[in-house]
Amino acid sequence: LGYARNEMFARAGHKFNESGSYYKHFSQYSWYKPTGSITTDALVAKWSSTKGNITTIKFLEKLIKEG
Repeated sequence: LGYARNEMFARAGHKFNESGSYYKHFSQYSWYKPTGSITTDALVAKWSSTKGNITTIKFLEKLIKEG
């Protein structure tokens, strides 16, 4: 779920920590062009449908974590 949530940020150009798993994962794709830090608000302003997607994924992540 974390990769699904962060793919939305990656497609918007979010630059992940280069030693982290998200950077390593997304940098293998030609469409990943990191440009800087992207906030949730900036992402929603660019693509309004992402707000519901992010909210749903975070809810599911919380349910899984809590068991």
